Amino acid sequence: MTKRHRKLLKICGIIAAAVIAIGAQMSGAIDLSKWQTLTASLIALFAAFLAYRAAMAKVKFDATSAEKVTRKQKFKVMIQLDLALEELIREANSRPLKTRPYMENPPELRAFVLDRPPEIEIAWNNIENFSADEAAAIARMRYWFADLEALHSGKVPLRL
Repeated sequence: MTKRHRKLLKICGIIAAAVIAIGAQMSGAIDLSKWQTLTASLIALFAAFLAYRAAMAKVKFDATSAEKVTRKQKFKVMIQLDLALEELIREANSRPLKTRPYMENPPELRAFVLDRPPEIEIAWNNIENFSADEAAAIARMRYWFADLEALHSGKVPLRL
């Protein structure tokens, strides 16, 4: 028997009990006015139970909706970060850097500078949506760019 059938069977049982009680009242076998307080209490408890179930269903729905929004936000940030890093790799590979004799014609320091993609900061601001490994990778990217910026400005990074 499915859950729906059990619910339907309960509802039919309640209706049958009500019909029997009304029939007994009309035939004079039972005086329902003596049971009025108990009946009202049972109806109130049943209404409270239904309200509780509705509230719990709403809480579950809200939690599921919030989880979906979080997953969508994480996916969006990860796609943006992936595209930004691909662009950064393309930019780095397109730089005309000489690998040998630097002494004859050294490249400018600006040739080694790569701008930090803003998507890294966006990912950092949404760090609570990521797993521990993903968060650590985002933090490492921030540190690497901070080190590059410090080197370019003439400062020595603390981690070197």
